[in-house]
Amino acid sequence: MFVLQSFWMGAATAVLALQATSEPMAVPVATLLPQLALEDCAAASRQQVSVYRTLTTSDGADVKLTYAPAHEQCSIELDAAGLAAIPALLHTLSEEGWERLPTAESQWAVVNAMWRKSDRLIEVSRWRDLPDEDPSGSVFVMSTGGPAGQMGLSQRQRQLRPLSEALILTVFDLCPRLMRGREADYAEVVRIEPEAILIQEVLADPTQGTIDVRGGDECSILVNGPATPDAIESLATAAQAHGLNRDPTGMLRGGDLQIQTEAREPIPLNWPSWASSDYASVSISVRSAHNQDARQ
Repeated sequence: MFVLQSFWMGAATAVLALQATSEPMAVPVATLLPQLALEDCAAASRQQVSVYRTLTTSDGADVKLTYAPAHEQCSIELDAAGLAAIPALLHTLSEEGWERLPTAESQWAVVNAMWRKSDRLIEVSRWRDLPDEDPSGSVFVMSTGGPAGQMGLSQRQRQLRPLSEALILTVFDLCPRLMRGREADYAEVVRIEPEAILIQEVLADPTQGTIDVRGGDECSILVNGPATPDAIESLATAAQAHGLNRDPTGMLRGGDLQIQTEAREPIPLNWPSWASSDYASVSISVRSAHNQDARQ
């Protein structure tokens, strides 16, 4: 599935799949997507009304539109047939004067484009193809709350943490909550899939690196960025403070947690401040001994 989600800062962003009778549309998905992203989501936000619609376009694409005032979030999902609409959306953004910004990559997503206009940001990403999964991606429309012509990210920047601090918080606070099914406690949760919860962004300083998370019975983390080595060292120190010790296989164990780290190949990013250096990324698996015992 291709997922488009609209965000308004400071809101919890857990998304649940909703079923509805499909409405036939007389237009192709390439015409419908720009309208939904730039008009319908904005209208739902202004009016603060709940919207739950399943649409079928004239060229056979299935589209799900959801807006929940409690979460202040608009979500548009496209099936594989809807991928053809993305170029039309990008063309519309260019024609309407949106400014294209630098982009970056992560383990699960290739950011194709990020756009800014006034106090809004739109990010268009395509999820990396995974075995047994349909092609998918996401478009995020965010209101930054800043003045026209500026990034307006002061609210978000005040929440940014050093990469080491964000990683420790992810491993010892966020991941246990995800594995206990408490994902709604976190505003970083942006999409709930049938078998996994995807954390699009953990609040780390982007000049130091990024953290991507998938949660469920096991919490999978990928750490990228120039501060990754220091962050991993800080995590090891924090693990000892939490009573975890390395077993002969190199896994950290203690209490209910099991943590496994693995270095990955360097991933070059397209972000300006990182363009001059490659760095090794590290994948981390956090497991709950309680969850493992329950499955056995």
